[in-house]
Amino acid sequence: MRWVFRICLLVAVAGLGVGCASAPTLEQRRAPARAPRYAEIDEDCRLAPVGGDTRLVATEDGRVILIGAGLGIMQSTDSGMTFSSIAAPKGIRWPSITADGRRVWVSWIERGGSPRAVVASVGQGLGARSPVLTSSKTLIDTEILALGDGRLLLFVTEVDGRPNRNEAAYTIRCLASADGGLSWEKRSRAVSGPWGINIEDPRAVVAPDGAVLLAYEWESEEGGASEIMLQRSEDDGLSWSAASVLWGGATQADCEPGGFVKVGSDLWFVASTDVENPGMSYAGAEIAMIRSTDGGTTWTETRTLIREPDEISMGGVIVDGVVILPSIRRNSVARERYLALFRVDAVGRWPVPCTGPEMFSAGFESGQADDWDQGGPSLE
Repeated sequence: MRWVFRICLLVAVAGLGVGCASAPTLEQRRAPARAPRYAEIDEDCRLAPVGGDTRLVATEDGRVILIGAGLGIMQSTDSGMTFSSIAAPKGIRWPSITADGRRVWVSWIERGGSPRAVVASVGQGLGARSPVLTSSKTLIDTEILALGDGRLLLFVTEVDGRPNRNEAAYTIRCLASADGGLSWEKRSRAVSGPWGINIEDPRAVVAPDGAVLLAYEWESEEGGASEIMLQRSEDDGLSWSAASVLWGGATQADCEPGGFVKVGSDLWFVASTDVENPGMSYAGAEIAMIRSTDGGTTWTETRTLIREPDEISMGGVIVDGVVILPSIRRNSVARERYLALFRVDAVGRWPVPCTGPEMFSAGFESGQADDWDQGGPSLE
């Protein structure tokens, strides 16, 4: 079964481009500055009901592959306009996905007697699952990252106590594979937090200089103001720098990490935050980004990308010059969570509208418990 998107073409303004532009005319210099444009909500960008976190990756041969709780693993070969199922493994929780050229790997948490993090490759189907970490504690929030040449890092958050309630101690563990995910070894404790601080949603990227950047949410009060912290590793996850604030601090807003996106020579970090609707947490969150032109050393001020509330950002990918921004929203009538794929241009200013997919629920595991029943955001 396929979900079909019909994308409306955005009419480009003459002379506008990501690269060089002509000098403004005298009339243009005298004209008042226009208000910034944002990608407004488009219900036609709705994809399907979803049970929890959903992550996307784009491969060098033009595929867009997603993994989501309740959705399984799906693939698009036409820039995210249509998707078809690759595999529908049961019980996917807190998934992640990464690509190295054309090779793709996924990770997620399996529940059982003891929760465990697993990794598998994705080709024509889903490869054999490799168990990476089993714990007597709660495991949440996987983040898998390809370093190149079959080398992988996996970040898994281990929770000692009750997650998502400021009643636990969180540790983000880093594990490594040198053989394409077949075998794994413990690498480091990338983050060890104090009791009572929620540390959630690790997001990682390889910077242009080869360093690994790791971002995560530091939440002193569940649903309250939080910060996104940033650490850096120069040795593939063996050791880490002290944490610095990437996002938040003075804003007193709830900041939910979406993820890093490489856009040309720039590096974006996308997040959802209620800074424009303080105190509303997820229900008031809009999608925004910050940008670095020096590989993650310095960052711009925030720019709103989706100026509508009720967003939980799941990061982004760039395909054919368009940045696709997956977001999890709540249907106000049916009160079901669903995945939307919004689109903006590679500068982050211009919306790229989409027209409606034919909605199907095939592949969605009806009634499946979702990621947010513990260890993740509650939309209630």
